[in-house]
Amino acid sequence: MKTSTQLMNRIPLAVDVKDFAEQVNCRRKQQVKKIEALLKDLGEEDGPVVIYKKCTFTPMDETHFKLDDVPFDNKNILEHLSQVDNIFAVITSCGMNLHEKTLEKTNMFDQFIMMELCKVSGNQARHVFESKVQESYGLEEGRYFFPGEDGWQLEDGRGIFALMQTEAEAMRITLNERCMVRPHFSLYGLYCG
Repeated sequence: MKTSTQLMNRIPLAVDVKDFAEQVNCRRKQQVKKIEALLKDLGEEDGPVVIYKKCTFTPMDETHFKLDDVPFDNKNILEHLSQVDNIFAVITSCGMNLHEKTLEKTNMFDQFIMMELCKVSGNQARHVFESKVQESYGLEEGRYFFPGEDGWQLEDGRGIFALMQTEAEAMRITLNERCMVRPHFSLYGLYCG
């Protein structure tokens, strides 16, 4: 049974200004005020993005398997996936809007703060996804598998995007010819439990 792809956007970017300023070593009052001003300029469309899909796993032979109708080739990943009940293809991102606002900044301090906010947003997206699937599917803990690890070719990441192509395109999250994801503070892979 195929499941629909879930898109979670308009997730509020949750940042405690005092903790964030401490984390990025910007403790002066003027710096904190600038951080507050940058955060105030962000809208609800500038937060993290999560795209995920619960997939049907079909082993084909010793090394080949399908997730829904998309073929993959990796013996190590196949062995791991054979032992779990829930497999999710997932893309988490800081979001293209925040990424583009970072590129628009014209001074180094603003660029630095915005890049750090992209990191926070990307991490927040991952935590929102994990909480959602743990709550919805009763998972206590899951494990990620990322293309480029465990002998899994980075190019196989194109299959992850193929599973959720329409939603990824709508959120302007893309892979280049080397399978590097844009925006930069994004992850894609499988989450299993």
